[in-house]
Amino acid sequence: MKGIKRLDNKMLGGVCAGLARNTNVNIIIIRLLVVFGTFFSAGTTILIYLICWILFPLERTATIRE
Repeated sequence: MKGIKRLDNKMLGGVCAGLARNTNVNIIIIRLLVVFGTFFSAGTTILIYLICWILFPLERTATIRE
């Protein structure tokens, strides 16, 4: 594993998309785990998400300019 990178396929910060890609798990499952974790962990999941958002680098994709 090369490391988790936040992806452009994102709803908020791209953390779930990066985790889904690197673990080969469907992105919907990762997002549901984050939502349920937020409700059942008294906000700890939000803190972990924010830390990951800061620490994971953003993956840059090549764009074609005309």
